[in-house]
Amino acid sequence: MQKASLYKVFIVINAVFQLTSCLGQSQTTRSQFRLLTYGMPDFEKQNAERVIADKWGIEFYSVAGCVITQKLEDSVEQHNKAVEISIANKFGKDWRNKFHEEVDAEFERETKITALIDRLDYVRKKRAEMEKEGNGLHYIMAPIVNTTKYNVYAQGWGTWNGQDEWVTYYKFVADYKTRSIKLLSDKVVKD
Repeated sequence: MQKASLYKVFIVINAVFQLTSCLGQSQTTRSQFRLLTYGMPDFEKQNAERVIADKWGIEFYSVAGCVITQKLEDSVEQHNKAVEISIANKFGKDWRNKFHEEVDAEFERETKITALIDRLDYVRKKRAEMEKEGNGLHYIMAPIVNTTKYNVYAQGWGTWNGQDEWVTYYKFVADYKTRSIKLLSDKVVKD
């Protein structure tokens, strides 16, 4: 993928993840703790991290990309140290380990859902079509509170009103426990 395209995807995915807490039925209404970040996120686990951060009342707020100054790095570290004390007061000194364990468990559930959706013929065809164009199909998942179900949005670059836009191709409800997928919509929409 070209550098400009990768950057475009990064910007849109980052924006999409900021907005997806509204798509599902997240367990908190707003973050209690804001940790500042910079650099490239772990794209593979980014959705799982967002889900658990929402649950814990943590927001990871990106303040820069990969190129930063020492002054910014120092400011981020100073800010985060203060916030991490508050997080430790609420969740315990080993909060990072607990958080990452929950992220790993969430990622495992999302991986099961991804495998189910990837088996659908029409999804495989759409993915192949998009990859041929140098794009990808990405899943945004939001757990439905107190269930084993998730709202899943299959998104990527597409044409909307003659323009290249980030669109949703499919909407599903997926249940990782029963291994069921229900297609809610296959209408292309711009969210």
